[in-house]
Formats: sequence, structure tokens, C-alpha cells
Amino acid sequence: QMQDSAESGDDPAPLHATIVSLAEADMPQRLAGCCRPAPPDAIVGFVTREGVLTIHRADCYKVRRLAPLIQAEWPVIEMQPRAEIQLLALDRPGLVRDVSQAVADADINMTSLYADRLADGSARIVLGLGEIPLWRLDRLVTQLQVIEQVRQVQRRAPTPSNQPGHDSVLARHFENPYTLRPVSGAGFYGRKRELRELINNLRDVRPGEAVLLWGPRRIGKTSLLLEFQQRVLASQDYVLVFLDMQRLSGRSTTIFIRDILRAVAQAIGQPEVTPRLNRLRRDPLGYFRSFLDNSPSLRQKHIVLIIDEFQLLPHLTEEEVSLTDINLMFRSLIQHRGGLSIIFSGGGVLDSLLRQPDASFMLEVARYQKVDCLDESAARQLIVEPAQRVVLAPTAVDNLLTLTARHPYYLQWLCGELMARADREERPMIADEHLEHLLAEWLPDQGEQFFNHLWGSSTGFTRSQQFLSKLVLVVLAVHENDDGTLLLADMETTLGTVLVDVPRLWYVLQDLAQMDTVLAQDDRYAIKMPLFRRWLRANYTVERVLKENVRP
Repeated sequence: QMQDSAESGDDPAPLHATIVSLAEADMPQRLAGCCRPAPPDAIVGFVTREGVLTIHRADCYKVRRLAPLIQAEWPVIEMQPRAEIQLLALDRPGLVRDVSQAVADADINMTSLYADRLADGSARIVLGLGEIPLWRLDRLVTQLQVIEQVRQVQRRAPTPSNQPGHDSVLARHFENPYTLRPVSGAGFYGRKRELRELINNLRDVRPGEAVLLWGPRRIGKTSLLLEFQQRVLASQDYVLVFLDMQRLSGRSTTIFIRDILRAVAQAIGQPEVTPRLNRLRRDPLGYFRSFLDNSPSLRQKHIVLIIDEFQLLPHLTEEEVSLTDINLMFRSLIQHRGGLSIIFSGGGVLDSLLRQPDASFMLEVARYQKVDCLDESAARQLIVEPAQRVVLAPTAVDNLLTLTARHPYYLQWLCGELMARADREERPMIADEHLEHLLAEWLPDQGEQFFNHLWGSSTGFTRSQQFLSKLVLVVLAVHENDDGTLLLADMETTLGTVLVDVPRLWYVLQDLAQMDTVLAQDDRYAIKMPLFRRWLRANYTVERVLKENVRP
């Protein structure tokens, strides 16, 4: 009976959702092929004419046409806080690329990748993964096992800092001083102007105002907030509460309130006063207000609530209290209570962030602060200062600055790989030829998870928007003029025979410019980061992007 769904493209569900209504609780279930929901997505159910309960993401475009909808939620998902996978395989060209692509296709955050060539000619690859449900980890292992020439795939306990075990080539030398994780303290470079602006914005906000920190994905917003939290406002006058919505996505609104209270309680050194969830469920907002008003330790304190990746707020499931009520309470508190400020942080296009349905009315009177790439001095520090055990040729440093457009994520990425290779080869220097070899031999094999945010993945873009953005970027990379730019008219000519919606190109380019992916001057456009342009040329043609778009 699960074979005959009225909605084509649906797959048998590897997980079963929990159905609130008893009438539909025992029905066979399927995952909708149109939106492919997975924990922690907010979900709803719809009963087909065949009596099959199809599970959709709550924001699926088909949901608007379906009625009645059945309330559904995922059961509690056991999470692996950090995971590590080791692969043994026969070494071959393209192996690292295929492994990276499998992780990208599984939509899993890969925090590190290390590859060693063993004495017998085989390859060992160690993948460091972010927080992941165990069922998705098991599925990824299965997908990696079928890659050509892979002999063994093994889950293992993460080693410190996601580094390989003590027997690996890298560990026998030194720990890599570069990282793709958020940094603070000694690993934080520059941003003095941004820190000063953030402090001033917080001091000068009027009643009812919030602060919105925004910028491209992976530009360093979380690092800036961590530095702000740990150093700048390390004062007894402030209570800082940092919430990462990526960890809370898919959880309930009540748990969201509980985690704020728990963070406040820990900040004032009283974790024992955090309420039990069952007690909080009776009146979450009433308890929240009472906690703030009746805690002696909070008197004469200024609470700063930092909500990182706030655009994931709509992914909370409403339980006992709605998102609208939570936001109304926040706005009331910052208007009338005093001593409470909220900093929203999000990546992507500003216009899209301001249209977030569950925070837009709070952002109508917000102070906006954009985070850009590092200035040249800070970018040079990031390259040179961690590399105490090797000498970086000045021309190599200059080339790194140009290649990455001083983007901190890509500086860390390239420098980390250059350092790993220098350690493996026991070289005391990184020169131009080492960087060029990396770009020629290593860069083309890197998966798209390192770049897909540059065309709108993870920024709220629809699949159609991502397709158009990717197509435009490939045209820019492949058909640019000698000066690295391309006229809008030339793009329209190139795409006129393959794209019906040519008039949308201008709007796509404006979004890409807001995301700092492209530079715009009059009707001329260019990809901002040469590293990205080089990767696109090595991996994509217009024809390949068009073929990808017609895949089921």
C-alpha cells in the first residue's frame, strides 16, 4: 500500500513522524518527494486518497493547496555532537572529490578533511563532521561505501579539534594552526572597527530597537559575536546570552524559551534555577517574565540576547506558545523593561532577512550593521602569524590576498591545506609554486559544499533562484572579458537561447551583489573572488548547470 501514492516522486520514509491525531497515528507514512523533509525540519502531514500519510516540510510550496493538514513532528532525534569517519581506499585521481561530493549531496556540514597516502599506496581520508542525527550519519556511511575503490568506511570517536589520530602523518608533525570554525581570542584578527560599531550600536539603541548584524555566509559574524561576548563585554554590568539557532532548528518554542533561561542562569552563576521543562510548559512566557523580574542577580544588569542565524527562527515548532507571541514579548521587553537588548545575526541578502516573517516587525526599527571581508592588515596577520614554523614567501601572501579577496573563511581554508602539505613534506617554506600546485591539483577536486552558499544555498533562496544564480556565475566565469568583467547585454545574448526568463537576470545579479559574490559597476559585472572563479571554471559549464536543473 505504500507503493501507490497520489504524489509522484515520494519515497518510503526511513523515519516515522509522530502524529498528534490518534485517528491518523497508525497510517502508513511516506516522505514527500517535492520537499524531502528530514529532521529537524518543521513538518505537517496530508492523507492521500489511498490512505497514505505523506509528510511534507511545513514551508513546502504544495502545502498551501493541501487540506486538511495533520499536525506532525519528528520523534526526539539522537544527535552526534561531532562525528568522524575514516575511509581506506585505493588511491586514484578524483577520490577526494567523490568523497566530498557525497558529503555535499547528503547536505551534511563537513568541518575538516584530511587525506594521507599510506606506504602501500592506498589512501586514508578522515572526515570531520558537525552535529548530525545518527540516522543521517549511518546513511552517509552507506553512501561512502559504494564509492569506487573504497575498501573500508568506519565511524570513530572524534579526536581533539577533529584532528586525525596520533598515527596519521599530520599528527606526527604539528597541529594545524588554521581552522574553519568560529574563532576568538588569539585566533581573532582585526575587526576593531566592527567591534566598536557593534558596541556603539548597542549603547545607542532607542527603546524598541534591535541590532541586526548581517553579511555573506561564512564571513565571520559568529567569530565577531564570540569576540564581542568574551572580551568586549566581559563586564559585571552585562549578562550575555548567546543562542545558536542551528542547534535549535526544529526544536519547540518552549525549548527555545528554556534555553534562553538556562543561558541566563549559567551567566549569573546559578544554573540550578533553570526551570524544568514540564513546569515551563504551563506558561512559558509568564515564567520568562517572572524570572527576569524576580531574580535578584539580574537587578542593575543589562541583558544582551544574541540570536545567531536568526533566519532559522521559523524552523521552531510552535508548542504551548507561538513565535508571534514570543516576538511580541521581546519587543515589549526592549521597549518598556529597560536593561535588555537583542542582537540578531544572519547571513544572506539584507532584503530577504528583513522579510523574515517571525522577526520582521522587530527589525523594522533595527540598526543594521554589515560584516565584510577583512581589511588588508588583518588578512595579512591571519595568513602569517599562525604559521610560526614555516616561512611564507611575500609573493605567496600577496597571491592569497588576491585569490580570496581577503575573505577569512577561504584564507583559513587555503592556508590550512598549504600548512598540512608543508608538514607532510617537512618543508620550512611555502612559496608561489606550492600555492599554484594546490590550485591546479587540489582545488578542482573540492566539493561544492565549500562554495554553494555563494549562489544562495543556506540563505533562503529557492531552488529556482539558486539555479539562476549558479547559471549567471558560470557565465561570468567562463565568458568574462580580459578585464574580468562582462556586460549584462553579453550575458543576455549568451543565455538568450537557453533561458526563457532573461529579464530576471538583472534582479539575480543585484542579489549576488548584495551577497558580495559579484561586483557591479553600471552594467558591468565580475565575480569578486578569483578563487571561486577558478573553481567554477574547473567544474562547470553552462551545459552542466542546465543538465543539473532538469534532474528529478
